[in-house]
Amino acid sequence: MKRRIVSECLAELPIGINGVGRIGKFLAWHFIAKQFFAEIVVNIGRESGNSLNDFINYFSKDSSYTSLEKYLHGHKGNGCSIQKVNEKEGTFVVHGVRVRVLRESRIPELIGWKKYGVPLVVDTTGAFLDPSEPTKGSKGSLLGHLDPKFGANKVIVSAPFKVRKDKNSPILENTITMIAGINDYQYDPKKHLILSTASCTTTCLAHLMLPLLKAYLDDIDIARMSTIHASTSTQAVLDRAPKAKADDLRKLRSIFNNIIFTTTGATKALKLVIDGLDKIGFEANSIRIPVNTGSIVQLTMSLLKPTDVESVNGILREAAERDKNGYLVYDESQNVSSDIIGSTAACTVESTLTEAIKSKKTKNSLVTVYGWYDNETGYMAMMAENILKIAEEFIAPLSS
Repeated sequence: MKRRIVSECLAELPIGINGVGRIGKFLAWHFIAKQFFAEIVVNIGRESGNSLNDFINYFSKDSSYTSLEKYLHGHKGNGCSIQKVNEKEGTFVVHGVRVRVLRESRIPELIGWKKYGVPLVVDTTGAFLDPSEPTKGSKGSLLGHLDPKFGANKVIVSAPFKVRKDKNSPILENTITMIAGINDYQYDPKKHLILSTASCTTTCLAHLMLPLLKAYLDDIDIARMSTIHASTSTQAVLDRAPKAKADDLRKLRSIFNNIIFTTTGATKALKLVIDGLDKIGFEANSIRIPVNTGSIVQLTMSLLKPTDVESVNGILREAAERDKNGYLVYDESQNVSSDIIGSTAACTVESTLTEAIKSKKTKNSLVTVYGWYDNETGYMAMMAENILKIAEEFIAPLSS
């Protein structure tokens, strides 16, 4: 899969990652494998286990993707990749890349990114999503990463923003929701300091839907998306009681034993990255299933004109052929969810599932298309495209 050429000068730059959950961990794996950055500064904000080696044990193994060793070197491995472990400094070396683990504070403004020379931070915690939240307060805020004295210069968030109701906050002018290959042309490096890369579902849906919108926008009446989504760490392993004012009671049921209907923010986020979506009726939902990763989007559109499967697939196939980065993949084989694990594409269209039903009473038709995505590594890889684009600003300073 061909991706944008990256400057070798990035190898002199450190990158910051706040939080090492699913996305933070795989971003670090990706950057280690590609050797894009000289150092990855990871903040976990607390002690982990009894020593740095306990964190390394977590960091280097994974129940979904086996191990960092196989990720780097293939099935046979290549000996021990972890070297030069320094408990006092919190550092170790993997594949020639130094990883520094910060264990002092979870509050962004107290991390002190500038001390480590980090100009760009990726916040993957899911805890700091409001770019208008002030830095004053005991819990910290997203703006804290950009503390003028101790912080970084820019921050990227691995989730949609959750903004307070005050829409007139000046900081919002410095934010953008951006998906590589969709609306990254709207990014203004002199203006935008806080970026959201939306969500895994929105990223897949955007690449699946945009070619169809371009072809059928004036003829689309209503559309609906459902994502049949792998489980996430926010779900209950076993049934648990709701907290005060909890309204999504289904999500508190065991993901081991259930198919769970829930909501998704894809509708709101999609309108931020695709123009013209407000011209049609559009809604979305999510159905969580008990698999560890690998998800699929089902997009159904009501058209005010007749069409057929061949026409719809032709639009998607041509869009994939034009996409030289491999964000959108067109596939004519029959897949199951495990086949998509490890894919770095935003969306893999399964053309054999495309449906087009013509009305017998009107000229209307009902079209359904399907797009697979690895909700962990696929989203991570698409995030990395934006991260690399922005990181290059710090090796080629913007002209005044």
